[in-house]
Amino acid sequence: MQGILTFHVRCLFRTEPGYDLMVQGPINRPKDGIAALCGVIETDWSPFPFTMNWMFTRPGIAVRFEQGEPYCHIFPIKREEIEAFDPELRPISEDAELAAQFQKWKTSRGQFNEDLKAPGTEARA
Repeated sequence: MQGILTFHVRCLFRTEPGYDLMVQGPINRPKDGIAALCGVIETDWSPFPFTMNWMFTRPGIAVRFEQGEPYCHIFPIKREEIEAFDPELRPISEDAELAAQFQKWKTSRGQFNEDLKAPGTEARA
């Protein structure tokens, strides 16, 4: 069983031509039992407000939004840049210098995480 909680955003956003708004849940604010959905709103032409939707993830869990608590985060994006983006997946071994830097960081991070477990270490402080 799934359900959707819908917030009606009572504002009409307008952006410059070619700019949209990315709409998502508040950054770094997860909620138990519900997940924010995200979308791109073409606010350079649309004469309509949008809705912010959240999907319930576990039945039987009470979800509460406190008064004044943010329920969405919006930021502008340029439409053509997203459509022109062409990601490439390559093995890190193709770049020896980058691979060495990554390995150095990985080793350092691993040691830091181990030091977190030991009382009296700088990492723990």
